[in-house]
Amino acid sequence: SQIRENYSTFSKSHRQLADHIIENLDEVAYQSINELSQATGISPPTITRFVQKLEYQGYNEFLQG
Repeated sequence: SQIRENYSTFSKSHRQLADHIIENLDEVAYQSINELSQATGISPPTITRFVQKLEYQGYNEFLQG
């Protein structure tokens, strides 16, 4: 829900990442940040900035959230 609430504020790469996460939620829940990076073509630092924008400390907290 946080992704959908903040979607309009995302950059192009963050929107691409958000779309992938929404469409593949069950799969993403078990992926490492590197696996998600490979699946989306988005760098781990960009993924980290994305989850921090959603007010998580890091990717692991995002997965648990």
